[in-house]
Amino acid sequence: MHIESLGMRALFLIPSTKVFGMRDGDSGHRMAKKIHDFLVERFTGFTMASGNICGYFEDNEYDEHREYRVAIQDDSGGTKLHLLQEFLAEICAEIEEVCIYLEYGGEAMLIYPKESRIV
Repeated sequence: MHIESLGMRALFLIPSTKVFGMRDGDSGHRMAKKIHDFLVERFTGFTMASGNICGYFEDNEYDEHREYRVAIQDDSGGTKLHLLQEFLAEICAEIEEVCIYLEYGGEAMLIYPKESRIV
């Protein structure tokens, strides 16, 4: 038997309606392709789940999400995690989302757009 470790799992949620249900179908398709291309190029692949992945955050309204998972291997310096966080901050700004939920190595975090300042 041969077993290969893929490293630590990173999981993040993207609101379906803001990416895949955008009124301008071309914009939604471009955003989905941007996420796809980034994950394949930087992490060699990903898994995406859709369905009844629902959530609320503070006073925000109900959202349905797509769940993405990537494996982050050999990241002792945190560079791949940081790269993913930077990308999610960029996506967050582009889809005008308050924040994006990310889990990595048992830790849950919120990624805010780069322009955001916590008061």
